[in-house]
Amino acid sequence: MRSGLLLVGALILAALGVWVLAASSERRSPDAPVAADALPVQVFWNGDAVATLEPEDARDEPFLTDLLPEGARDVAAWVLLAVKGDAGRRMRIAEPGTRFSDPAVRFYLLEGRPALGVFRPLEDGMNDAARRAVGKPMAYLAQVVEVWVWTVEPRPDPIHIATSELDIVVDGRPPVRAEAEALSALPVSLPHGRSGHPGWALAEVVGLVIEPTLVARVAVLVGDAEAAAVSGTLLRSADAAVLLRPNRKGALALDGSGRDAAGADVGVRVRGVTQLVVTTGTERPPVKLVPPAIEPTLAERMEARKALNAERDKVRAIVARHPERDAREELVDLLEHEHPRVRADAIQGLKRWGDTSEIMYRHLETETDAEVRGIAFNEISRIAPAEYMERLVRFVGPVKNPMNKDAAKAIKRIARRTGEPMPAGLPDWVRRGGKR
Repeated sequence: MRSGLLLVGALILAALGVWVLAASSERRSPDAPVAADALPVQVFWNGDAVATLEPEDARDEPFLTDLLPEGARDVAAWVLLAVKGDAGRRMRIAEPGTRFSDPAVRFYLLEGRPALGVFRPLEDGMNDAARRAVGKPMAYLAQVVEVWVWTVEPRPDPIHIATSELDIVVDGRPPVRAEAEALSALPVSLPHGRSGHPGWALAEVVGLVIEPTLVARVAVLVGDAEAAAVSGTLLRSADAAVLLRPNRKGALALDGSGRDAAGADVGVRVRGVTQLVVTTGTERPPVKLVPPAIEPTLAERMEARKALNAERDKVRAIVARHPERDAREELVDLLEHEHPRVRADAIQGLKRWGDTSEIMYRHLETETDAEVRGIAFNEISRIAPAEYMERLVRFVGPVKNPMNKDAAKAIKRIARRTGEPMPAGLPDWVRRGGKR
């Protein structure tokens, strides 16, 4: 019975974006000698190395926050905690300050090697049983060698593929080969919750050939057989994550989940993808790339990707200048950048300058991209005081849509965080608990 409950708990954590080993198997050994093959732990913050923990130092069970610069010590501001262990073990926790209540993240010795655990806080007045429970991690990883803390949205490393056998067919036209160089130049995305394998958004892949806004359906083929289908609604949805990626052997895999036009949860998982068959629903779709004009068009797209990546690198360089006030003002200026990805990076970077509620609120009045609006609403929900709930009501309309949903979600999160009641004037669909 106990093992069954532990399994259920592990599955719940996985659903929340946590990869974790079962804590029941943990054997802390603070008095044991350090193993001869124990490795030091490298600590990174927003991609930069900031500290090294020697195996012997893990015996003192230091807090991870003590090894980070002052601007990174608030766990509530962490976007992602990624931990790498020896022999390929990994643990990723998206927004640990939200997933766990006031977590204490610290190192300790486990079988003579450094481990990292997420513990409940120790409080005054706890009885012996409560203190023993606090001493057991809610999530942990053994044989840790690297710890990555992100307070800005992490940018995944590019995915390089040596060869490609992926063909894209649009409404029965001749197939267009998605060349390896073109795929490797696409931006890399993370699954929702940031847990799982990164990949290329299916909309980006299809976009090599045709505008995703024209797509009605994408059939995913393995060989000559259709293995799955993705609707145009799911392809373009900001609430979905449908990613194509190469596996270790170079074959392409497709994974994704989201909601269809009817609001039903859907998922797709295909291995060995060889062809995407696109249906547009129009008689003569304006296909962007058809042989023999594919090479120059792909070259232009790749140059555009390189230019975008250079702009995003500039944002990261500005964020690294924290806490300079001039850097903060430069990020505010970038909220007017023409590309939504750069605007999203600027919003994430501004987190390091503390309360940016008013900046986010003013930006929402002009932002047109749904994904960037969602990021801004999420940032307001994390830091804004209770009086902002009344101001956000104007973004919540009587009919539920993606923008209204993000605004309503922000109001509910502020109410939960501050303990204040939600304001009057909200439509019924917002007040019906989880039915949003």
